[in-house]
Amino acid sequence: MIGAAVALSPLVFTKTWTENEAWTAYIVGGLIFVVGIAKLLFEEAGLLEGAQFVLALALFLSPWVIGFTAVAGMAWVAWIGAVALVLVLATLVLTEQPRVARAA
Repeated sequence: MIGAAVALSPLVFTKTWTENEAWTAYIVGGLIFVVGIAKLLFEEAGLLEGAQFVLALALFLSPWVIGFTAVAGMAWVAWIGAVALVLVLATLVLTEQPRVARAA
């Protein structure tokens, strides 16, 4: 849901966004959403959690890398979305029960 919210935020805040910021939100938010759906479908894919952490880092750093820290709306969407994603992922990782290997 966080990825979808980030990806759709340019449609809500249309007056304050430029093209670079909007494409950053579309791409990174869309990737977060797709990886989240893939994680739901394939529970054994542990690498997807790592991919989501990397995408959260990319989202958090994007205002400085792309250069839109002066546009407060997009910068705050990126920062809040990234922090929320890391908090959700950390909660999932910390509360995950270890799986018992089945004897063949």
